[in-house]
Amino acid sequence: MKDVASRLAERAIALAVSDVALDIVLTEIYDPICDLLSNVLFQVAKSSLSILHVYGARIIRRWLEKKVVTKLSNMLLREKIDENSTVYIDASLDGAELTYQVEKNGGLKSVV
Repeated sequence: MKDVASRLAERAIALAVSDVALDIVLTEIYDPICDLLSNVLFQVAKSSLSILHVYGARIIRRWLEKKVVTKLSNMLLREKIDENSTVYIDASLDGAELTYQVEKNGGLKSVV
């Protein structure tokens, strides 16, 4: 997310991301196959293995580009974000998706 924030900062746009939003990102990119693999390895080795989680940097970067950067780019093109704005990324009430709110020079606006 720091990379996304720095790219926006070049346009004088601040980015604020809630912890709940970061949890959604990690949930979305989590690879459930790793749990299956770790369970199989545990059964074969009969030893104490911790569950493997894969949060590779490339996977995270690709997901952020596909979801967050694309959304922010569309918002920029539609002029929903302008210079000296702050974009707040949070979780929806049901925790299923990210929500975006823009605080322009004068106030906060919801953008879904």
